[in-house]
Amino acid sequence: MPDCRFCAPISRSGKNSWETYECGLAVDPYDETQIKEAIDYLRNNPDEAKRMGENGKAAVMDKLNWHTEEAKLVAWYDQLTAEN
Repeated sequence: MPDCRFCAPISRSGKNSWETYECGLAVDPYDETQIKEAIDYLRNNPDEAKRMGENGKAAVMDKLNWHTEEAKLVAWYDQLTAEN
């Protein structure tokens, strides 16, 4: 999610984190109309685009980073080794 470091809202396929954190628009990467509409929407709504970018940066800083994922991974490894 490197784009979020720069507070830039992004459009991509799928939902997941993008909608959870309200930091971008989900589009079908094969649908040129959806991509164009998403770009036009962001261009025509700069305050919303800025809000999405800021939300993305906050998500990366607070939750979507290796520091938080490391804790989950270590806990999972601990659980696996405790079962054996």
